[in-house]
Amino acid sequence: MTIKHIMELFALDGRDFVIGSYDVLLHREPDAHGLLYYLGCLNRGYGKAYIIVQIARSEEFDSSNKINGLERLIRDEAKKHSIFFHIFNRKLNINRLIEKNLVHLDNVSKSINDSAVQLINALKDFEINHGNSVSRNNVIDEKRNFLQDDNYHTNIKSYKEDFYFLSKRFDRLLSEYKYNGIMFVDITTLLKWNRPPVGIVRTIFEFVKYSLTRKDKSIEYFTFNASRDALKIVKRSLVEIMIQVLENDNVDEIFRKNVLDLAKREVDFREDGEIDQAYLVPYSQNGFSVLFDASKIIAKSMHCPFRRIDNIISIGLDWDSSNYDLLLELKKIIGFKFIGAYYDGIPIIKPEFLPNDIFCNMFFDYFCKLSELSDRVFTISKKSKAEYLSLMENEMIPGTKDIKYIRLGDPELNKIEYHNKEERKINGKFVVYVSTIEKRKNHILLLHIWKKLYHKYGERTPQLICIGMWGWGVDDVKSEYFADSNLQKCVKFLDDVGNNELTWFYENASFAVFPSHDEGWGLGASEAMTYSLPCITSSTPALLEATQNLMPFCEANNKDQWFDLIDEMISNPDKIESLGLLIKEKYVSKKWQEFSCELFEYATYKGE
Repeated sequence: MTIKHIMELFALDGRDFVIGSYDVLLHREPDAHGLLYYLGCLNRGYGKAYIIVQIARSEEFDSSNKINGLERLIRDEAKKHSIFFHIFNRKLNINRLIEKNLVHLDNVSKSINDSAVQLINALKDFEINHGNSVSRNNVIDEKRNFLQDDNYHTNIKSYKEDFYFLSKRFDRLLSEYKYNGIMFVDITTLLKWNRPPVGIVRTIFEFVKYSLTRKDKSIEYFTFNASRDALKIVKRSLVEIMIQVLENDNVDEIFRKNVLDLAKREVDFREDGEIDQAYLVPYSQNGFSVLFDASKIIAKSMHCPFRRIDNIISIGLDWDSSNYDLLLELKKIIGFKFIGAYYDGIPIIKPEFLPNDIFCNMFFDYFCKLSELSDRVFTISKKSKAEYLSLMENEMIPGTKDIKYIRLGDPELNKIEYHNKEERKINGKFVVYVSTIEKRKNHILLLHIWKKLYHKYGERTPQLICIGMWGWGVDDVKSEYFADSNLQKCVKFLDDVGNNELTWFYENASFAVFPSHDEGWGLGASEAMTYSLPCITSSTPALLEATQNLMPFCEANNKDQWFDLIDEMISNPDKIESLGLLIKEKYVSKKWQEFSCELFEYATYKGE
């Protein structure tokens, strides 16, 4: 074959291209191994330039063989594999990656079609030559026998190599189809937690707890290390101990912390194949030192336990504990499925309730990567599902449309003997508010209400018990509370209540209040409803959904209406009793095990 310029080879395709490249560069036909290798490269999406350069770099190539355009092609190909080329030509790299994947998809489509036709024809010939029929149940065994039949190979010598290659590919695809893969659960959030699980942590805790009860062994657990540039498989036995320690309220706090610290130390060390900070490439821009995102380099260099057929599920505090950049790069290389969770978008939609813009910007970046990374997303309420879809549309963020609302679980009903009533200084009737203490939860409104109640009822004012951890944006709450001695008599803040003690509060409170400005789901409200405890909630959609529209509500900022509703409940015990009976009659509860099972099935189903 004679050519005037190396670009003429690009007009050829498939087998003709490989044969032509050997002829022009090495002046011979390719051997069977070389032909199969480069056909495989083409099928995987490698460019023709890559194959020409590989052949030209072989020892057989005669450097005196001057072909127009070859030297420049070799130089350009070398630049493409330079780290600095990748750093400073990201846009070009993205275009080439898209082009490569399109070529790969096209070749895979052709390969599957050709494979199907050739397998059918070969099996028909096999039936004719061997005089027996091939049942569907033993197609694969018969096909393997066919491949080992040397006499028959002589009759199909013209396409023997291609058929063998496609047959191997067919076997692999079939085995992967039959095998559901492993579910890998990210437990980084749990390893960072050292107190009874609440909120989002409760969700991942209950799901992991359920997964440990399943008989199948196709579940693994992993965590990111402290610097979040590597991940490691966590032993099942260690996860079981961790769940027991987090679940048991009777475990000494120091012992709990020591056990969890031991778990962290066991998984947070470097191994061969994990990458250190030397892989971060610094450069200077406008006088500032900047670090390139090294996730792509790390992903290509690290040992990863995931495979294309595996499902990765991460539903914790991922903006704080996961590394979506690294997972995105690993997914591009491996092709696993990722299942994420969307709880709420308050930092994006209502940033006024957050401490600063830094977290809001970080959360928006997390949301964009969640949408890009996820094949499926579960949401905790109908409100959060609608919110997620609206954010994707309004911000023009691409992502999966496979989104499912799965309602969270309610606590198990257990009678608890409580011995800390005097120690907690709880006197007579009381009202509970179970929630983290932060600006969005609107504790300041309740302090204003209880001030007015104390003026009306004096020492007979029911206590308000606020149960939850202290968070951000509550300086006004602390100032208001500690400046008023009467408030300190009738309002208590408890930040160390375990699950057993919380059960007692739900069982013995007069009613509960939830005046939050916004929620993804009203977990405290649904827990109160499980114990037939009447609630007054704000009109935010998630709280109405959690109470199944059975309880009285009003706008979060309407102080007068809040006072009237709470005062009515205090002065009218029959109102409380009738609401309690309404809950028992109409409220539909859901167990955490049901939630976890539903999420597990959603994460692992194969689709249509």
